[in-house]
Amino acid sequence: MNEIITALKQKHRNRLNELLVEYKYRFYRYGLEFSLLFCYAGEDFDLSPYSSLVRLTDSFVKLENNFYAIVHEGVNAEKSLKGGQNIIRRYKRDNHDENIYMSAVSVSETSKDNDMVEQLFDTMAISVKVKS
Repeated sequence: MNEIITALKQKHRNRLNELLVEYKYRFYRYGLEFSLLFCYAGEDFDLSPYSSLVRLTDSFVKLENNFYAIVHEGVNAEKSLKGGQNIIRRYKRDNHDENIYMSAVSVSETSKDNDMVEQLFDTMAISVKVKS
């Protein structure tokens, strides 16, 4: 399973870093915190219909048929996970029983030298390994 996470990291790292540029600017300029959340399932699942649950200031990105990223602006990782859980809860309520893994990291939990995308992929790999 970690090979899959590694492949996802190699494929999407640059796109995710580009997505975060404007959020990082607002964080360093104005102190506006943000968090990055990953949702991953071993099988294809479509969270797109639930993207309306994400605020207008946030970003909802489908990276693969089983891998999504959500940037929550103005919240820490804990609140980002709660927002992600609301989406997953509604998804599962609609008769979908896939195991979905989530992991989040806040910009305030990382340093300028520590790549938050890299950190989140590492955390996701551990989460998937422990729950598999």
